[in-house]
Amino acid sequence: MNIFIFLIITAIYFILAKPKLQVETLESDILYSAYMKSTQIALATYFIVIILVQFSINSVAIVQKCGGSVSQNMGIAAMITFLPWFFFMGLMMVALLLFPGWKSAFSDIIGYFAVSSSANKLLSDLLVDTSINDKLEKMNGGYEEPVFQSNNSSINSSINSPTIVQDNTLQPIQQLNQNPQNIMMGGSPKQDMQDTASAIVKLVGNMSILINQITPENFVEWWKTLKPLMKDKYQQMRDDDKILLGIKQKLLALVVARDNIGEAFWYIYTAILLISVVQLRLATHGCIKDAAQMQSNVNDLAQQKEATKTATSNGVQYTG
Repeated sequence: MNIFIFLIITAIYFILAKPKLQVETLESDILYSAYMKSTQIALATYFIVIILVQFSINSVAIVQKCGGSVSQNMGIAAMITFLPWFFFMGLMMVALLLFPGWKSAFSDIIGYFAVSSSANKLLSDLLVDTSINDKLEKMNGGYEEPVFQSNNSSINSSINSPTIVQDNTLQPIQQLNQNPQNIMMGGSPKQDMQDTASAIVKLVGNMSILINQITPENFVEWWKTLKPLMKDKYQQMRDDDKILLGIKQKLLALVVARDNIGEAFWYIYTAILLISVVQLRLATHGCIKDAAQMQSNVNDLAQQKEATKTATSNGVQYTG
């Protein structure tokens, strides 16, 4: 019951209660500060609700075990519940706020598999085409060897001859042999970058791997890095274009979802450990009863004995 209710509250927090991060928020320091403040308030509320629910469940469990009322068992329930939850879970939440990179332990694996399909589809549409067949054709024979015309017939014979000829007219051929990329690439630095990125993506075969490098904290920098690698139709758009902003928001949503999954699994694993420890304490802890409860138990026992004597005097025998 403890674990089941914790999972429900955690799902409600990440799906409904936690503030949603927008592109406009990342681009404004004021909006981002307000977002972080609201996120911390929501996290604190989530933490308090979790502890109160766990305390209530543990109080009922002690009453069922030892008897008495909830108020009589609140002390032991509070000691068993609050101390470990405040120390371990509270410390874990603070650590993830200070060191968000720890989330990658789960977000790079579980979070990645959750968003990889959508990320691959989105990035494949956004970035350069992964097909480099045309470029490979150009590199492997899509050009003609240069022909050097000269009135000196010895030049042509020297080209086909194994004899080394010291002639300045052969320098263009030597330069081409030393720098083949002058023929194969021959584009602008921007085009060369796109061709290189396309080749790398072709070798990797899955653009979604990039999603593991992007976090909400470095999203703005990564978007600027990916800008030169985008397809021409997106590079020609303005930054405030609705289509480009929509793609940017979708990518941010995938990044945040991956990050939230990593954070959630840290909470879940910590909660499972805490609940196991608390339940062990509840099972092994002795029952402490006050004088009134002990007197009530004595009176109940006396009444049972009196009823047994009365039944025996009336000739009624009880058999097990």
